[in-house]
Amino acid sequence: MVRLLSGSTESVVIENGALYLQVVAPCLMILALLNPSRFALQSIGNKILPVISSVIELIGKYLFVAFLIPRFQYMAVIFCEPVIWLFMDIELLWAFWRNPLIRAGRESEKELYKG
Repeated sequence: MVRLLSGSTESVVIENGALYLQVVAPCLMILALLNPSRFALQSIGNKILPVISSVIELIGKYLFVAFLIPRFQYMAVIFCEPVIWLFMDIELLWAFWRNPLIRAGRESEKELYKG
């Protein structure tokens, strides 16, 4: 797959690309939560938090480049996005859970099941 996408036959390129895919592919489930949580917050009227989250994500990538990549080289490149996705998921899912509209829905659901 790496050879097909890169067009390279260099073993270093193939090995690094394969390593990247082996680490990032399982983490795509983290990304699968990130975008829907951003869109869900936007759809219930919280417009600013998803934008702030995107800015924090950009800052996180800058910090990886500035501090971690010089020390850990390619391994920091590989783990940069999955780590940032995880932190953004935690932030956005927490904000979604604490949103007043979502809380109200949970409370009304509890009332439904009481009776």
